[in-house]
Amino acid sequence: TYKVKGKTKTVHVPRELVPEVRAWVQEYKRCKQLLREISTLSLAIIHRQVPAARAAAREGMKSRT
Repeated sequence: TYKVKGKTKTVHVPRELVPEVRAWVQEYKRCKQLLREISTLSLAIIHRQVPAARAAAREGMKSRT
């Protein structure tokens, strides 16, 4: 099954393709998990960068005065 515009669609899988399609589904799930991890790590990098940039900007202002 898969979704299109919020509606679930179903595809018939011939018996001889079931093992191969199961492998595809497992690989899809693995890729989806990896993308989730990449997104989480990317957000962590961004969240760390913002305070560091603000601190650097404050330090730059202090040195001007």
